[in-house]
Amino acid sequence: MLCHGFQGSSFDLRLLKNTISFLYPDTLILCASSNEEETDGEISKMGIRLASEVKCYIDEWIKEQNLGR
Repeated sequence: MLCHGFQGSSFDLRLLKNTISFLYPDTLILCASSNEEETDGEISKMGIRLASEVKCYIDEWIKEQNLGR
């Protein structure tokens, strides 16, 4: 998972994502976008939104695989 920083967006991470995807083609990468509108919000609320986005990503894309810890 890649997550942008203060006043950033998921678009900022495209070069890094493309490089990782090129080097490791089987890698799944989520460029988080849940906090793009409120990068200066409360850290606890941003963490909850980010966790929810990651959970949805896992539920949608990785449900077929057996995941461990």
